[in-house]
Amino acid sequence: MRSRRLLTNGTLLLVIALLGGLVILSSSLAVTAAPSHAPAAQIPNGAPMPALTEVACSFDGSIRSCDIWALTGSLSMPDATLVDIWGFATDIAGPATVPGPVIRANVGEILQITLHNEIPGQSVSLGFPGQEGWIPDTVGAATSATATYEFTVSQAGTFLYEAGLTENGARQLTMGLAGPLIVEDPLATPPDQEIVLLFNSVDPNFNADPMNYPMNEFHPSYWLINGRAYPDTGWIDVGVDSTVLLRYLNGGAEEQSVGLLGLSQTIVAADGQPLPFAQGALAKAVAPGQTADAQVYVPADANLGTLYPLYNASLHQHNNDVRLADGRVALAGQLLFLHVSDGGPTSALGPVPSNVAIAPPKTAGLGGVTLSATLTDDDGDVTGCEYFVNNGGPAGTGTACTVSAPAQVVTVDVIFPEPDVLSWPSGENTLYIRGQDQFDNWGALGSATMRLDNEGPEVYGLVLHPDPDNGSRDVRLTATGDERFTGNSILTAAEYRIDGGAWTAMSLNLAGSTFAELSATISAGTIGALGEGEHTIESQAMDDLGNWTAVPGSTIMHLDTTGPNVTTVALSPTQIDFSQPLTITSVKLIALVEDALSAGVQSPVANAEGFIDTVGAPGTGFPLFPSDGLFDGASEYVYFNIPIGHFRTLSPGVHSVYVVGWDNAGNWGTANSADITIVGALLRGE
Repeated sequence: MRSRRLLTNGTLLLVIALLGGLVILSSSLAVTAAPSHAPAAQIPNGAPMPALTEVACSFDGSIRSCDIWALTGSLSMPDATLVDIWGFATDIAGPATVPGPVIRANVGEILQITLHNEIPGQSVSLGFPGQEGWIPDTVGAATSATATYEFTVSQAGTFLYEAGLTENGARQLTMGLAGPLIVEDPLATPPDQEIVLLFNSVDPNFNADPMNYPMNEFHPSYWLINGRAYPDTGWIDVGVDSTVLLRYLNGGAEEQSVGLLGLSQTIVAADGQPLPFAQGALAKAVAPGQTADAQVYVPADANLGTLYPLYNASLHQHNNDVRLADGRVALAGQLLFLHVSDGGPTSALGPVPSNVAIAPPKTAGLGGVTLSATLTDDDGDVTGCEYFVNNGGPAGTGTACTVSAPAQVVTVDVIFPEPDVLSWPSGENTLYIRGQDQFDNWGALGSATMRLDNEGPEVYGLVLHPDPDNGSRDVRLTATGDERFTGNSILTAAEYRIDGGAWTAMSLNLAGSTFAELSATISAGTIGALGEGEHTIESQAMDDLGNWTAVPGSTIMHLDTTGPNVTTVALSPTQIDFSQPLTITSVKLIALVEDALSAGVQSPVANAEGFIDTVGAPGTGFPLFPSDGLFDGASEYVYFNIPIGHFRTLSPGVHSVYVVGWDNAGNWGTANSADITIVGALLRGE
């Protein structure tokens, strides 16, 4: 039988040496005897460190709803110093805790957190570092008000929730407003044990006056693990031959360096992101606001009662410089022990799922689907099972399924009838199954994914070119067919129609794709026969399961057959006397070109031309320029400085200068003119 002991004398001396040589222990130290002045590191006194409180969230469909309260409170340090804090709690009755209670969710869920702020004189918001869907909140909830935050947790891992980006957010965080957010993957093999550890530090002077204390003078006196400093940290029981996941979170203002003696810690994730290659670490540095996951294996031959110190490798191992009777600094601060206990977690495993499959793997839902799996148990018979749709849950919380006859290897078929399948969301759906053995041990979840597609593709982004049009040109119609979010099936056909008429086929630019451009050419003859006005163009697509678009995409075609009017033409000067010395070099032409609203359509002016005496064919006149620099409106002032030389060859008398406009639909309008009088003999040879 293995003997119960704490550390061997040699190991204990090593611990103390590595913790900074703060104390010197005798090799004959007794386990059960410790004088009152002895260093606290001899034997972890008090009681085991309690597990962190967890928020009881509700779950409905894919939304996990949680409520937390921001409250005032206090922490008692080991030297009896009472420190004011701001902390989170699971209800208004409190107490406020540092760290706040753990919030747990499964990857892929929509997490909805409602903050109830009861801190006087403070607006408090929440921040969720590492969560992609979180939108920073700089306003927050006022005192006695609430704020709700909703985002999808897309990555399993260890994260913080903390006081957000309000004006006093940094001070609120330093007062203790932080807690663990743990996102789990139901498909992953869980460790034998999980330990959540949040590190921070306390400066009592800051906590006494958080809104006025200079942050650059922040100088901690206490260093805490889960709101406690040694010796109040106690120990945490672990089992032999077990894998322990240590979740480190830094909710304080200083970098934390976490060391573990006697066991090897392997860093497998940082800031909620798995590392591509695991890293061994004697001590793991965790910056403020960061998290890290460390895996530790407790060997099968570890003696019961062995203590493995977990401590701050930066040697914050005192409580406000408290001294022993002989003047030495008392060992304290960030220190706790992993205690090998025969009451620790066991490694009893339930049935292992394999060959998990769904038939058919892709369906429109008609006829239902079947989930099948093989459940294998090495130690006993498989006696039961449970399943989940789209969200795995804790063991024993699923829908029960039947094992035909207990055995070490069983095959299970779960039939989902058509009405059930049609109630699932279109797209990918994941079905989970878990087995139970005769000893009531539940196994890990197995899963398979099927594609339910009872919706047709989305069609959007309809574009007509040109638009507006006058019916004299072909028009190109393009649109986007998208099946990625309505079942992820293959696009096989598309079509369009005008004003609710007959459907006409469109082309797909990517055969065999779930996302494609749809295109068609609408002939000038078809458009010209429609009549002036607005016309609705709709488009729909079909997938390879025969599902058509539920609501066709649409746009408006503008058929404009009326050209713009020239409502004003003016010349300056209106007379040129070539018999007198000239003081001008050009004649200023100004006109107003307007496209009238006709049959509900109106096009921007696209161009304007000028002619002297005779209106020529479109495109043969001299160009006029928009006065604002751009042709983009249905009404445009245009101008041109006509060189005086254009008038020298004209006969004396009255001459007309014409202006004609052209709109974006391709219509030339009617001309309008202004007169100019030429005086003096016709000059030749000049």
